[in-house]
Amino acid sequence: MDKLEWNLLIEKMGDRLYNYFLRRGHYQSAGDLTQETYVRLWVYWKEGRVDAAKGSLESLAFGIAYYVSLERVKELKSIMQEDPDWDKMASSENIEEMYQKKELHFQFHLALKQLPEEQQDILTLYMDETLKLEEIAKILEIPLGTIKNQIYRAKEKMKLIFEAKGVSL
Repeated sequence: MDKLEWNLLIEKMGDRLYNYFLRRGHYQSAGDLTQETYVRLWVYWKEGRVDAAKGSLESLAFGIAYYVSLERVKELKSIMQEDPDWDKMASSENIEEMYQKKELHFQFHLALKQLPEEQQDILTLYMDETLKLEEIAKILEIPLGTIKNQIYRAKEKMKLIFEAKGVSL
């Protein structure tokens, strides 16, 4: 890779990386973690460690994001204590819509946290619809069959959790 179109990369991946960190529960630090991911990606590129033969730049970025998230979790005793700033996230919406989104978001994260950690990681990466299952397998260094199996199990468990709360999916 001779030239890195940095602005295009940020435009293409910025929201996706930011949302990845939000889905992992890093509400207040998602922006900082996204920036940390970009810094590490830049260092990889400058050091010549980006190899297209090993995967796309996007999968490398999500691999870095995965490890940045793990490091953040190690720093924090419990990421569930963080609370998003819902006023900023929904400033143009009415209060009822804001509350419903907050409640759904909260219930989703509660359900996600009931899954085994490996399933949380896989499902969170899977929710970024542009990552292929093969890329997720490379990022997590897990066989593709295991990824597929864990996604299926995670979805089934999430359905059971929501059905137990009276929410049908």
